[in-house]
Amino acid sequence: MTTEPANAWLVTPAAGQRSAPVTAPEGRSVIVLPYARLGELAKAQEPVASARAIVARAYENRELRQRDAIVEDIEALYERMAVGDLVVEKRGGNPPELRIGRITGPVEFCSSQGAPQRAVKWVATVPGSRALLGQLNRTNNNRIFTNVSGAFEDLRVALDDPGGEDGPVRLPDPHAELAPALNLPHDWLQEVRDLLEERRQLIIQGPPGTGKTYVAKHLATDLAGEGNVRLIQFHPSYTYEDFFEGFRPRMEDGAMRYELTPGPLRTIAAQAAAAPHAPHILIIDEINRADLASVFGELYYLLEYRDEAVALQYSPEAEFMLPDNLYLIGTMNTTDRSIALLDAAIRRRFPVVTMHPASEPVRSLLRRFCQRAGTGHERADVLAALNSRLAQIDPALAIGPSYLMRNLEGGRAALERIWEHDILPTLHEQLYGRMDPDDISAEFALASLLPPETDDESR
Repeated sequence: MTTEPANAWLVTPAAGQRSAPVTAPEGRSVIVLPYARLGELAKAQEPVASARAIVARAYENRELRQRDAIVEDIEALYERMAVGDLVVEKRGGNPPELRIGRITGPVEFCSSQGAPQRAVKWVATVPGSRALLGQLNRTNNNRIFTNVSGAFEDLRVALDDPGGEDGPVRLPDPHAELAPALNLPHDWLQEVRDLLEERRQLIIQGPPGTGKTYVAKHLATDLAGEGNVRLIQFHPSYTYEDFFEGFRPRMEDGAMRYELTPGPLRTIAAQAAAAPHAPHILIIDEINRADLASVFGELYYLLEYRDEAVALQYSPEAEFMLPDNLYLIGTMNTTDRSIALLDAAIRRRFPVVTMHPASEPVRSLLRRFCQRAGTGHERADVLAALNSRLAQIDPALAIGPSYLMRNLEGGRAALERIWEHDILPTLHEQLYGRMDPDDISAEFALASLLPPETDDESR
């Protein structure tokens, strides 16, 4: 009966040392701790307990952190590893291949190598999937033996299918019922999905009321499932520490302490890395309201290079990589003049999908909605007339249909309330400094855009 492995270990060469996995003189495969001055370990009654003193004597000229790394490798090889554990070695190639095996024996000391070792049976060599390589890359390179048990399930899958590659995650196509639920064409939703699949991140932009966030939430949930979607909103005081990670105060035993706390991006990235076969989507509402260069920091680089890792501001000892199965959707208001335009770096990394009332599919959205609701097309006609007048002032100005997609049962009276308390205040904000307030109220009064009320419309 085969022992089921409990842990998985990444085995890497030390800087300036030979590769850790070697073939023993008797022809067996082993993993070895490749330091030639550890002979005292073979004589010690308690090698692990004696390890720190032995390493201090043998490598007194090395920095403390280097000696600590050797001690931790000794502890891993002697105490933490067990027969049946998985081991994996990254080899050459693009993408790198992964050599996977199982530990088959206890610690032995090889006098010819001058180092402790464990016997290994190499089972398979497989192409490294992006998801699996992403997990293995988040390691501390000072170690020969790194516990990568978080990648255990993926390594076992690779062993079960050594002849094939665990391909990258792909977003499913939007479900057929999503288009009518959003009153949008299926082809348009499919195009947004395809762009997100290709680029891994995008921005949906448009004037207020076009349904940017609503569409982003429902499309993301349809593609990834509700449990794999998270929504956050940027604002002017939002920081890198809010977004990714930073030190946060915490009371402990009556004293204030600070601990490194993950933000929403780091949290969903860990969730995605732990479930590499499922897509995960982070929605960033009002993405242009924050100082993006400050908020993203070194993560800018990873948006374009998903195959690579970077050292982090607060965790420089462990490199971070954006999982390939993590997607980002930003939303952006295009008419708020208080918000600066996106910088070139973000523009280059985020393709843009525009939702504007003058263009499809938004232009006909309210008409389709009213037709399905059986309320007539008065509201659609009023919105079209309003946006036609606004376009004469500035083509970028427009009011989206979502303002008028509620209170349908109230007839003309409900429409008048929406106009008085939603539409006109928005117009006063957009046209501030361009028109006199009294002229705005007169020019865009509901009565000036509506046909005379009929018995049919008032029902």
